[in-house]
Amino acid sequence: MVRRESVLVAAFGTAGGLGLGSFLGRVLVKASDGASDSAFTFAVPPAQLAAVALVGLAADALAGPRPARLNVLRAIATE
Repeated sequence: MVRRESVLVAAFGTAGGLGLGSFLGRVLVKASDGASDSAFTFAVPPAQLAAVALVGLAADALAGPRPARLNVLRAIATE
């Protein structure tokens, strides 16, 4: 029950964040249409993007297994 609720909350949060982010991104791009093009450029070099992705995967591999084994109901039952 707790896992189902947490997945549901995560799904609604993801959907809401994607929807709101897409909407606000579109509004800001439309609002800055006449502004300079260089003000809103965003480019990440591929090597830097790969390095950040590898660091994220390493952090997940090191920190993820212990919480994944945790019994959720036992964890919230203790004070």
